[in-house]
Amino acid sequence: MSKPVATIYNPVAGRRNDLRELINHRFSDVDLSLKFYTTEHTGHAYEIAQGINFDEFSALMIVGGDGTVSEAISGMLSRKDGKRLPVSVIPNGYSNDFAFSLGIKNYDQGLDFLLRRETVKVDALRVLFDVDDDSELPEGPERLKSCRYMMAGSSLSMPAKIASASKSLGFCCGGSSLVSFYKGVKGEFQEDQYNLECDHAKVGEDGNIGTAMMIVSNGKYINGGAIFNPYSCINDGMIDIAWVRDPSYSGYWGLSGLMKKATSCGGTQVFDGHSCYMRAKTIKLAHEGKENTISVDNEDVTYQSFVKFDATERIDVFVETDSYFTEHNSFV
Repeated sequence: MSKPVATIYNPVAGRRNDLRELINHRFSDVDLSLKFYTTEHTGHAYEIAQGINFDEFSALMIVGGDGTVSEAISGMLSRKDGKRLPVSVIPNGYSNDFAFSLGIKNYDQGLDFLLRRETVKVDALRVLFDVDDDSELPEGPERLKSCRYMMAGSSLSMPAKIASASKSLGFCCGGSSLVSFYKGVKGEFQEDQYNLECDHAKVGEDGNIGTAMMIVSNGKYINGGAIFNPYSCINDGMIDIAWVRDPSYSGYWGLSGLMKKATSCGGTQVFDGHSCYMRAKTIKLAHEGKENTISVDNEDVTYQSFVKFDATERIDVFVETDSYFTEHNSFV
């Protein structure tokens, strides 16, 4: 890579560790330079990735959490010129689930992967809110209200509501906070009713699904490293969806126990029979309400009627293939 690496740096991402000096030190003795773009407001990562001259760079490094990664990749995939760069992910958020799916546990490992200069293609799942396509949407950050790309996963119903509430109370919505916030929630979680279509076919009785917890996945990890759906692969051109169907798991003890097992037991909770798992190339979820919330890569988005997911895009990301394929199982 003879050109510099464009580096989108979010200084207020989850952990707020200032990694700039450490990153510059790692690059001080290699034949690769960096150009930092520090984000200043919500939507800025999108603007940077959409607007900078990609011809001047060899790669795009994103330093932050899942939300920053999703925002920047959404900007890149909305460029009018259609140009793209291979992406390096440097985790510095509360939830770094996309980085976990790539086998990246910390910033140093992410830099190692970039410096090895090996890439693979992974899915970038398009998420549409109350629209069927993105042809008439605005070009700037306002577009994120109607269309964004999901790299890790989305939660609906109870997890999205708790994540949104935890923000208003001053907690983060990623990492261990979601599990911790369960402890402050008493009583039963109300099931929401969804009309679900997978590849344009209705699922359930007349397409109706009742659940207190629904997760749409690209990779295996959610909530800071919990394996909620071990069937998910991030480069198979498919979308994975899972929801809790057993009413006995709709209460505090059921859902908190499920998440605890997903965090500590490597996804073996799938054998307990409390949830349904499906895969498709397109998924549409309709849920009528005054205002509904979905958490996409740990960023809250509101919608009125429906959300649509499709596996339309793939991007190149840096990984370390020698160890990855023997230690991880997120790829096909």
